[in-house]
Amino acid sequence: MRDTRGVRPRTVVLLASIAELLVLLAVAHVIGWGLTALAVLVSTVAGLALMRSAGAAGFAALRAQATPQASPVVGSPADHAWRFAAGVALAVPGFLSDLVGLVLLAPFLRRPLVAIGSAWVARRVVAVTAPGGGVLWEREGGPQPTPTVIRGEVVREDLPPTPPG
Repeated sequence: MRDTRGVRPRTVVLLASIAELLVLLAVAHVIGWGLTALAVLVSTVAGLALMRSAGAAGFAALRAQATPQASPVVGSPADHAWRFAAGVALAVPGFLSDLVGLVLLAPFLRRPLVAIGSAWVARRVVAVTAPGGGVLWEREGGPQPTPTVIRGEVVREDLPPTPPG
């Protein structure tokens, strides 16, 4: 049976890996293997450092939203999430992923991505809770109330009654 869902993630990963390898070979041919390896190493370390910084700042922003008396944090959790994604793209060895990471770092491009990503999450998520049960964010209208449960016996009328004994 044929898959009609569109492009499979495995296919995308395979094509991206082949493209990364071809670009890596082309760059190595132009500047040499030593400088290519150094550039890949530097971008990987920079990506890991960015992930660490954006992750810590993102959790601090979430904590600040959960506790109003906390000190103000610069940036929204969504902005830090995109910075973290840029760090992941930089940490992946290769120049095409580095280009994606640099695009995600550009503030004038990241702001629309934050707006688009926030709208996507708002359409799909009902509420976000913090550890301990505090509500960080709730969609307008909120989650539906749980139905009232009345304890008792279930009387099935679709079966014939069984004789006692």
